[in-house]
Amino acid sequence: MEESFEVWQVHPESFEEHGDTVVILGQMHLRGRGSGVELDQEVGWLVDVHEGKMTRFQAFLSHEETRAAGGIS
Repeated sequence: MEESFEVWQVHPESFEEHGDTVVILGQMHLRGRGSGVELDQEVGWLVDVHEGKMTRFQAFLSHEETRAAGGIS
């Protein structure tokens, strides 16, 4: 990411616990290093925690996709 993007900012906005899974929804802002093209994209992550250890970290490019993968409507 560092090589391709001059700016790469991730902004988590909400955290929801569902059992051992945490659903994180937010935004990402990118600016291409060579092109200067800027992109704002909603993003989401699923994090599973078991016995104090992260057992899954999965990223998605939409809040809807994140919720669906986590089995949350």
